[in-house]
Amino acid sequence: MNTLQRAAPDRLEPTLPGSISSNGKLHCRLGTQYLRTQPIRNSSTLLCDAILSDDNFLQHATQNHQLVVTGENDMPTQVSKGRTSPRLDLASTHEEADILITQQAIHLAKEDPESHVRVVCDDTDVFALLAYYYLSEKLQSSLTMQSPIMGRSCIDVKEETARKHSAIVPELLALHALTGCDSVAATYGIGKTKAIAVARKGYTLDQLGKPLANIV
Repeated sequence: MNTLQRAAPDRLEPTLPGSISSNGKLHCRLGTQYLRTQPIRNSSTLLCDAILSDDNFLQHATQNHQLVVTGENDMPTQVSKGRTSPRLDLASTHEEADILITQQAIHLAKEDPESHVRVVCDDTDVFALLAYYYLSEKLQSSLTMQSPIMGRSCIDVKEETARKHSAIVPELLALHALTGCDSVAATYGIGKTKAIAVARKGYTLDQLGKPLANIV
C-alpha cells in the first residue's frame, strides 16, 4: 500500500483541498507541488518479521512444536528447534488468506491421518472450503474449526459437516458463491436457506459457470 501525499517544494506539510480559512471561505493553495509515494509495510509483514527475528522466542517455542510463518513471500518459513527452513511444499502465489489457511490445514491432515488439526478462524469462506476439500480429498484425520471469540461453538468439520451432510457438500462451493460469499447476502436474490433446501432435494450445481452449449 502506498501513501499519496501532496506537498509544496519547500515543505513536507500536506495541503488539504477544501480546507476552511478563518474568514469562512473555501480555499486550496496550489502552485508547484510534488506527488510523493512512500511504501508502508503491511502489519502482517511486520509481525512475521518480528517473530522470525526473535531468536530467544523461537528457540523456546519450537523445541517441541513446529512453527510455520506465512508472510508476504510465496514460500512460508518453518521453524523447528530454533532452526528455520523454507517450506517448498506449501508455496503459493495466492494472496487470499482464506485460501492459504485452507491449503495448510488440508496439507496437515493429508500428512498424518491420525492427526488432530484445529483451525482457529471465524470465517464462512474458510468453513466452506474446509468442508469441501475434506470430503473431496477423502481425509480421515480430525479437523475442527474454532472461533477466536470466546464462547462460540467449535465446529467438527469431519463428523458434523463433511460426513453428516455429505450429500450436499460437493455442491457447497458453487452454492456458497451463488448465494454470496462471506457476509454478502443473496447476490442473486437467493439466500442460503433456500439454496440449501434445493440442494437437499438432489439438484446439483456442477454445471454452474460452464458454457450453455455444454448444458442445453
